[in-house]
Amino acid sequence: MRWLIFIPVMIVSAMLYQNCGAPPSSLTPLSEINDPNSLPPNSSPTIATIEPYGKVYYFLGGTKGVIVCFHGAGGSADGWTKNEKLAFLEDMRKNNYSFVCPTSLNQVDGQWANTNGEDNVDVVNVDALLANLQISPQQPLFLAGHSNGGGFTTRFAAYSERKAQIKAVNLSNASGIVPIVTSTLYNVPTIFNFSTCDALIDEVDVLRNSNALNNKTPSVPTILNDVTANYSGGDPNCHEFINVSTVAQSMFDRFATKQ
Repeated sequence: MRWLIFIPVMIVSAMLYQNCGAPPSSLTPLSEINDPNSLPPNSSPTIATIEPYGKVYYFLGGTKGVIVCFHGAGGSADGWTKNEKLAFLEDMRKNNYSFVCPTSLNQVDGQWANTNGEDNVDVVNVDALLANLQISPQQPLFLAGHSNGGGFTTRFAAYSERKAQIKAVNLSNASGIVPIVTSTLYNVPTIFNFSTCDALIDEVDVLRNSNALNNKTPSVPTILNDVTANYSGGDPNCHEFINVSTVAQSMFDRFATKQ
């Protein structure tokens, strides 16, 4: 039954995307990601273990804002140093964004804490990590999460002590946490990136949460981005993709200077 809603999803996506301006340049070719000439002097991203916060992959040289990235289930900060996820971050870095990719405290399952509240241990831990890295309270924040981490972005947007700094959210293969997205706590412009060939997420869930945001008063801007037609590599089931930087940058740029 999934194919029945493919066409309307594409139509809605096109309509919403028109409100976000022209997209920036195309994605960084994966063959160029590790080209040392592509990195400005003294600006190489760093991966390190920072106790007690865990492993972190980060780059703090951008001035537009900081993208906080959340890995999928079973993952860690290392996941953002490979393939399409790295291509996404390299595109954003080259367009003057910083990024901080933390690791969930639970590394047995590699999943983010599922508590809905300010006492969520991963929310507390990431807030403390951002303070440790001296991220300014005035710096715009943008969230990017894949799968389990995509759901956690909505928790972080609702419960972080820095929620007033969060300007936009980019979800990949995730529809968000329903009780949060539909509550008054969540009012962040959101991109729903999904693929019709991913068996772990249903377009019905994506549409439900997108409509919930659109129907709020005032309406919360959303983009529906079906990447199926643009997917060009990686897992044949399209579960591991983050090649969505053209859409993300368009949304992030739109809200980067809004207070």
